[in-house]
Amino acid sequence: MQQNTQDTNENLLMLRAQKLRTQGVEPYAAHFQYSHSLIELYEAHDDVQEDEVRDIEAACVWGRVMAIDDRAGDLTLVIEGQDARLQLAAVPRRMPLPLLNLLRSSVYRGDSLGFEVGAMCRRDGVLTGLIDDWSFLALANLPIPRDMDAARQRSERHLYWASSLDAREKLLKRGAILAQTRQVMHAARLLEVATPYPVHSAGALTPPTDHHSLRLTLVGGIEQVYEIRASLQAHPIDWLNHPQALLLNGCMALKTPQDAMGLLETLVIRLAQHLHVVSRVPWQPNERMRPSSPGELDSAFDEDTTLEIDLSPGWARRTIPQLIRDILALDLAETMPLEAAREGAAAAGVRAVDLAECRSAEAVIQAVYQQVILPTLIQPTFVVTTTPGSERIERFELVINGILFASGCREENDPACIAPNGVPRNGAARALMLGMPPATSFTLHLDRVGMLLLSAADIRDVIAFPDPAA
Repeated sequence: MQQNTQDTNENLLMLRAQKLRTQGVEPYAAHFQYSHSLIELYEAHDDVQEDEVRDIEAACVWGRVMAIDDRAGDLTLVIEGQDARLQLAAVPRRMPLPLLNLLRSSVYRGDSLGFEVGAMCRRDGVLTGLIDDWSFLALANLPIPRDMDAARQRSERHLYWASSLDAREKLLKRGAILAQTRQVMHAARLLEVATPYPVHSAGALTPPTDHHSLRLTLVGGIEQVYEIRASLQAHPIDWLNHPQALLLNGCMALKTPQDAMGLLETLVIRLAQHLHVVSRVPWQPNERMRPSSPGELDSAFDEDTTLEIDLSPGWARRTIPQLIRDILALDLAETMPLEAAREGAAAAGVRAVDLAECRSAEAVIQAVYQQVILPTLIQPTFVVTTTPGSERIERFELVINGILFASGCREENDPACIAPNGVPRNGAARALMLGMPPATSFTLHLDRVGMLLLSAADIRDVIAFPDPAA
């Protein structure tokens, strides 16, 4: 039935084109010179008053017809461009009658048209352009769908973008995130590179397991580098993980994890301010975003429940034991007896089946962190690991709303420390024989940042072309 409907629509399209051509009208333009985008025209004349008709220098605009209203005498159209919509009106005194009749009888919702606008006014409070001339740019063989379920939105991206200004806005803002990320990296004097993916014998690309290729650039004498690439992760696709999700990887010589944390904090704040002007953004609770959340969550969170994520400077930096003490008033240490650690963790709410699998107090502490502490970290928090007996930070993770956003670590630059038995036989160790300065590497999940800044509950809603099978 669907194929028959598609064939019917395609036949209708061909008949429409043939009919127009017999009337001397070309339905597919080879070129159209526009002078303004819709948002530029709108912003230039948003101050037009209700009783004003403002003559303007002819403005050429184009867009897809999203609505047609011919009930009030004058023909009114709503068109959409890449990032805005605009109401237009065709009135007899401004346009030759044959051209007006053609517009009235031959244009369908979904068609792309070019317009010459000669005046601006307001109709029922809506800014409206008055049409002096128009032409076809392309025909549509069926109306653009008004409502699409999530599966269709992801499998037919072009239809979803055509149907929704909000969907296009997400794509534009994702592009802005990438552009601003590169600006911040450039300002911090990091050089963008593209490193190769390891390839199996079968020819399949696999994601790198570490920052080996970035470290090679430091060995070669380049001081600071970064890349933006798809994760190609093996993790099952879900609301938070997708192989096409973009990662920002970086490696910086003579920089510490503290420097990397400062850079990532600056970057995310800059992105938030670019997209939102302010540093506070709304987002749904982590539990609300998970598709497998149990039904009892409905009683804990209303449908419109949102959190306010405060991205203002000064993000918290805490070790896991500090977080456990601050949040649970519980002292756990890696040196304490295993059973004592298990008892404290059980009282904190860690599942007994998971505690039974813990073979050290360190494993117990990790279980407490993952199950009890992590979900409570709503505001940006760097969870750090320090050198025993020192305050020097060796590793960090950035957590927002219970979700891992970034990680980083101090890189080992002694080849003997990463070679088996102290003999540098593997590639990474042999490369370090040339000498690599002290360095720190980091990874930021850019599309998770997109989820936060675009208030998306699923990572597939911010990726341009997510896997339709997911």
